[in-house]
Amino acid sequence: MTKLHDCLDKVKRLDKLIRRQGTGTPKEFAKKLKVSEATLYNYLDFLKDMGASIQYCPHRCSYYYKGGGGFNIRFEFQQEPKEGH
Repeated sequence: MTKLHDCLDKVKRLDKLIRRQGTGTPKEFAKKLKVSEATLYNYLDFLKDMGASIQYCPHRCSYYYKGGGGFNIRFEFQQEPKEGH
């Protein structure tokens, strides 16, 4: 797997756990993703830069999307039609 593929997989998992409000504490969340807490915060900042309103609830011990929502992350190859066909 490539680094890009690994990164996308982590972001998808991060998004899924946030949607389910099953992240746990920042330390637990980082452990679930197999990254350091510093890297976790970098991922969270990236999602926030993309427009996500992510907050942490100490009562639920989980991150969540304020207002709901989530990301649709995927790559899809589309063949361009050949000219003359």
